[in-house]
Amino acid sequence: MRKYLLVYPNRDYGKLMWRDLKELDNVEFVDKPLSVNNILVDFLFRIHFSFKVNMKIELPLKRFWEKYYSLNHYDFNQEDEYVVLFTDPSLCNYRKRFLEKLKSKSNVNMVLVLINSFYRMRRIVEPMLECFDLIYTYDKRESETFGFSYYPTVYSMINIGKVEIVKHKCFFVGVAKDRLEKLICVYDKLELCGCSPVFYISGVPKRMQKRRKGIVYNTWLPYKLVLKEVLSSEYIVEIMDKNNAGVTLRTLESICYNKKLITDNEKILESPFYRKDFIYLIDSNLAAFNDFFKCINEVNYAYDGRYSPVLFISRLERELNKSVI
Repeated sequence: MRKYLLVYPNRDYGKLMWRDLKELDNVEFVDKPLSVNNILVDFLFRIHFSFKVNMKIELPLKRFWEKYYSLNHYDFNQEDEYVVLFTDPSLCNYRKRFLEKLKSKSNVNMVLVLINSFYRMRRIVEPMLECFDLIYTYDKRESETFGFSYYPTVYSMINIGKVEIVKHKCFFVGVAKDRLEKLICVYDKLELCGCSPVFYISGVPKRMQKRRKGIVYNTWLPYKLVLKEVLSSEYIVEIMDKNNAGVTLRTLESICYNKKLITDNEKILESPFYRKDFIYLIDSNLAAFNDFFKCINEVNYAYDGRYSPVLFISRLERELNKSVI
């Protein structure tokens, strides 16, 4: 029997996106990197494997944690075949040496799913790529550049109860990165159109913050709160950063929860869900916002569940069966 072990990252969205897999009997979840339940130990581990810190300097002595890894205590039954599934955020909690040890087991396949731009985590992730039998990315451009397999993305819909929709509310959430100037410009245009833009922008130093009524800087929202904002909004705003060229989370939310989308992602025109009445592609002049807001058609993308991770597991099954043959 083939079993799948999904290694969760230390973040709420990273768990919720795979939620549909709980329907499958052959999928187990590694909820935490460590097998110990101790707040102090967990805190030290998070610091030691901090993405931000290790992007600047590789911290030493990480081998210490191997004996505490949940995967190190998992009983790999020799009668079964296992597929250990990592995402790039969860991969950042491990060392290459430990992955090599895991891969050396005769009944284990290793699969990596990149849910962020490879360029963002390249320094940490790239040395470990050779440990994986299959690597998937949501970014078609990166799949062609680095030879990864392409898979649009995975997403599980979540029921968080009834939420009242605020008319003309436009919602954005994300890290500023290289797009702060454009975010401010789009915000100002939306406000001039009589909308109620609410932007949560993080990663902005105080000296670069431009005060606006509806902009909240450097406040982290758990993903369920993000979803409440999405569901209470009429419009979702998406501004791409320079390294992103795939199906984004904001696009998924718009399609799955039937929300109008305002985006500068030209790739949206290739989406099977593109509807000009529901999706506004921002041009260089930010023109025609008013006409888009006047459209009162009921939003319905007729989403068919194609991004469910259950279908991704089906794809993996076919790929793995080919390699056996």
